[in-house]
Order: sequence, then C-alpha cells, then structure tokens
Amino acid sequence: MRGNLPLLLLCLVVSAAVLWPLPFSPNPHDHGDTLFNTWLIAWNHHSLTHIRNPLDTPHFTGFPDAEGRSDILLTQWIASLPARAVTSDPVRIHNLLMWLSLALTGFAAGVLAKDRGASAWGAAFAGTAFIALPYFQGHLWHLQLHSAGLAMAGIMFALRTTESRCRGWPLVALIPLQGLASLYHWYFLNIALLVILLSTLMTKSRKNAKALLLMAFLGNALMLPFLLPQLQNAAHWDINTITSTDAASFLSPWETSFATGWLRSPHAHPEAALWPGIALVAGSIWALLKKDTGNTRTILAIGIVFLVYSLGPTVTAWGRQFCPGPFRLAALLPGGAAIRLPARAACLAFLPLLIPAARQLGRKPVWALAGMTVALGEAAHPGVTTMPVIIPEHHHWMAEQHADLVLYLPVNEELDLPTIESMRLYCGTLHFTPSVNGYSTSYPVGYAETAAVLNSWPTDEATELAFRLGVDLVIFEQGVPAEADLQWFDGRIRTGAIWLDR
Repeated sequence: MRGNLPLLLLCLVVSAAVLWPLPFSPNPHDHGDTLFNTWLIAWNHHSLTHIRNPLDTPHFTGFPDAEGRSDILLTQWIASLPARAVTSDPVRIHNLLMWLSLALTGFAAGVLAKDRGASAWGAAFAGTAFIALPYFQGHLWHLQLHSAGLAMAGIMFALRTTESRCRGWPLVALIPLQGLASLYHWYFLNIALLVILLSTLMTKSRKNAKALLLMAFLGNALMLPFLLPQLQNAAHWDINTITSTDAASFLSPWETSFATGWLRSPHAHPEAALWPGIALVAGSIWALLKKDTGNTRTILAIGIVFLVYSLGPTVTAWGRQFCPGPFRLAALLPGGAAIRLPARAACLAFLPLLIPAARQLGRKPVWALAGMTVALGEAAHPGVTTMPVIIPEHHHWMAEQHADLVLYLPVNEELDLPTIESMRLYCGTLHFTPSVNGYSTSYPVGYAETAAVLNSWPTDEATELAFRLGVDLVIFEQGVPAEADLQWFDGRIRTGAIWLDR
C-alpha cells in the first residue's frame, strides 16, 4: 500500500478538481436523488447508533412490501464515520463521500492498470483518466454509482486468483461491500466474475476456476441477508420500457465540458455520457500499433460484454432504431429486468482501453503527464452546480413531538417527480418520524391508489384510510385547512398540522 500512496493522494486531488466545488459545499447538487441518498446515509447512522434495523427504513410505513426498493448504502455509512468527527451535517457528509468514492474508484483503476503491467506513471494516468470519465459527471446525483472502485478491485483479485497469484479471499469482503454500496455495481461485478470464470474454464485451469467460484459464492452468501428484501420487491421493468443507449453516447462527452461539451449529441440520454476521452482512445490505439496492448483475453471479453450490455434492449444510433439488442437475453438473467438504464454498465466497458493506454503512456513520464493533462482538460467545466436547501419550520417542531406516523399531503403519486418526497425525507433527518410517504425506484403495491385516496382529504374515505394506516399526525403543505391545529408560513409556503388522536 505504501508504494501506492502517491497514487491515492493524486486521485484525491483529481477527484476534488473534477467535482469542484461539491466536495466541500454545504449544499446538495440537486433536491432529488441527492437528498434521498443523503437521508438514507443519515438513517443508517441513526438506526445503527440506536440499535435498530437499518433495512427497516421509516418511509412507506403501512405497506408490507416497503423494504428493498433502493440501494442500501451501508458501505458509505462506514466510510462516513471519520467525517462525523468533523461535521454532523448530512449534506456535507454526502458530498465528502462523493469525493472519496470517486477518488477511490480512480485509485482502484490505477492499481488495476499497475497490476496488469503499467508503470507507476501509467497507473497515475489510468487513475486520472478514469476519474475524468464523463460517465461520472453524468451521475452527479447518484453517489452509489461513484463506488465502482470496489468492482474494479474485485476484478483485479479475480484475475489474480485465476493466475494463481492469490487465493481470492479479498473477494469475500469486496463482493458484499460493493453490494452494500451499489446494487448496480454489485450486479455488474458478478457479471464480470462470470466472464472471468468462463474464460478460465476455457483455458482448462479448473483448479483456479474452482477457487474463484468458491470465493464468489462466499462473498455473495454474505450479501444474501441484505438481498432478500431486494429479491422480493425489486422493480421488474417491461423490456420495452428499459432505456436503450444511443450509439451517439459513445461519441458524446458531458455537456458542461469547456473543451468538448459542444460535441454532445442531442440523441444521447442525459445519464449516458459514455465518451472515454481522447487520451484513452489515443493511448490504446498507440499501444495497438506498438503491438503492446497489455490486454488479456479476459479483460477484452469483459469490455465487450459490458459494451454490448450497455446498449440496452434496442440497437439505436443517432435516433434511429435498427434491431433488438443482446440485452434482451441478458434481461432474462435473475435481476436483469431491474436494470432500468443499462448504460450504467458501461463503466467497466472502458477497461480494454484503459489498461493498454496506461501501459503505453506510462513508459515515459512526459507521455503520462500529457495524457493526464488532456483527460483533465476534457473534464474541465464551470463547476458542479449546487443549490441551497432550507428545512421548513414544521420539521423542527416535529423533532419535539415524537409522532408515531406522519402523513404529508399532498402525496406525490409519480416516480418521475422525486423532489417533493426526497425533500420531505431529507428534512426528516431531524426526527426520523415514520411516514406513509416515500420515494424509491419503484412504489409498493397499491401505493398510487392509496395516494389518490389520501389526496382527496378531507373526504371521509381519506380520513378513514389515514386512521386505518395508523396515522396520528397530518402535515398539509398546500391548501391548509382552517381547522388545522397549528399553522406556519415561512414566506414561501403555508403549512399546517392536524393531530388525529388529540
């Protein structure tokens, strides 16, 4: 580890530069998924320090299938513990975790490149280029997708296992840690392990294949208790509603880039910024011409699998649909239909470019520095936007009331409008009062119908349903009734509260 300390420090600096000013901002990037993840990490801390089950999240209360509808983020909670000695602000902790996660992902990419034969300078280039990928700039509201470093480390140790360079024990820890950080990357890591296993069997190295299979089994067995709610309630998207990735995305940098933002295609999905970067492409082509790709057949196979996977259910290019894609077969695998945006798999599709480029450019410091400069130049942007968030007065009041179950009206009935419920959850970090309301990648069975009835308040049907659910406090954030027990006005919205059992 000591030999890699300069690489780690470099990745921390590069990550801060790419995400600036987010890592040290008191404000979130957005009021949607960022606040939801901020709330979830805060809930993990609250539940575990109060000896409660973190999987029993205090939203969607009253619905038997409420659990297992989002990432778990327990790995991020573990990583947040040192930061809590400095700050208790949930947003600041989230932003610090975003910075740390991206830095460690770049660090893992550099170590993997070094393990595959790159020099220390090549590893520095690999870490920098990977952090600067538009992929991460396209997911600034998804902390969990910045945790790909665990999957990269898992791939490295799996390859070492098949080469008899280790026994694979790190996988037993890396697999559940990746699952507790990001279910997407846990799923992708298992696909990569399957590719490595099949490649090993093709070389007739059955002893090493058995070792890899055993370690992968043990790692996933440790993850199983956390997966059970996910297996029961995971979203199951119709194949035609899963978002395909336009091929233009692979030539489209992130739109806020000073240097290349103007190249972004209007056909590319907002979260599909899959241009690998000039330095990676040029370096890998150079390595190919020098016949020094540094690519094992397995690394190439992993890249191809994830490249094809990321295209989604329909092969599309510049807005034109051509034919069904191989993802339709992959979606038949367990959990495959829960991948709403297959482009998120493309993170690992860059490996066949990353490793040969790192080997070639790492031969001379001046080449590596030039590649790092180009990668950072492409990533340069005006700065990650942040927006202030203000906790309304009634949440401070609720922190002193200890209600059993709160209902916020109106209830948001649509998944594509997360800001309303995410804001309520974030504000709930003051008190963690269980609520009927909630937000996740999918709703519990009957939630939309329940929301429609509750939104008809003050009808008899709505009040009876609230009593039946066990609600004892109703918070009105629009259309405050005259009979409200308490009312607030913060200059923006009027809010009222009614106790149902007082």
